[in-house]
Amino acid sequence: MATSEFLERYKLAGDTMRKLFDSGLRLAILDALGEGPMRLADLRRVVKANAPNTSAKAKELEEMGLVERVDGDFQLTPYGKVVRQKAQESFDFYSSYEKFKDFWETHHVEGIPLEFISRIGELYDSRLLRCTKENPIATHEGFIGYLKSIKKEMYTVSPVFQTEWVKVIANLMDKRVTMGFVFTEQILKLFAKTASSIGRVADFDKHAEFYKMSETHSLPAFLSSDTFFCISLESLSAPGNYMDMKIHSYNPRASKWAKDMYFSFKGKLKPVKLSDYV
Repeated sequence: MATSEFLERYKLAGDTMRKLFDSGLRLAILDALGEGPMRLADLRRVVKANAPNTSAKAKELEEMGLVERVDGDFQLTPYGKVVRQKAQESFDFYSSYEKFKDFWETHHVEGIPLEFISRIGELYDSRLLRCTKENPIATHEGFIGYLKSIKKEMYTVSPVFQTEWVKVIANLMDKRVTMGFVFTEQILKLFAKTASSIGRVADFDKHAEFYKMSETHSLPAFLSSDTFFCISLESLSAPGNYMDMKIHSYNPRASKWAKDMYFSFKGKLKPVKLSDYV
């Protein structure tokens, strides 16, 4: 039976990976030395271990090519610095998946490009907001509150729409907030109809960017701004329902994740005028 490249790489790297990840103390040393070189006495205090154990694990990391001794100090090698960075990225990814496991596993994720699924570690500091029996519109109320907090910019991709959003967004436009929207044709029509009812279509055409997205199965609904980020996905158990729960955050790292994804979607589309959908 032919062995895949995937397994061939595992055979080559597996021993090193097992040595690294099967010891919390080795990882603690790798993490501590990411802040800079340390004497053994300082290192053992940081990793909260006795000197013999700390020295032994640091020696093992030396043998793996991750740590070196320079003038009596332990420090990461260039290879060790990269391994620490890659380990951090892996921990962020798996931790974010586990933290929001209920969200990922009960909603359609296939609309998120793989390059951004690989970056969900950037969402770790976010929170999950759910609708409840006591408050079945909790996510909607939360979103309106977030919208009102925007000061400088907002970018959104959405296959869903609420008429209440348009007035809030129009107020942001009056405050010179930079804004861009990727909508399906149906949402463009709904947005245009509501904007027309308050006489703001021409203003939106002048001050905002609109792009039409094809009707794509399970398109994510997300927004990035200078103050917050949020994402909703279509429920697996209730087709068309995007509002049962959402991930949100005030962390700029999460906002950048969503902003990058917005520009990834936008880059494949041509701009449209909202007035064309009235």
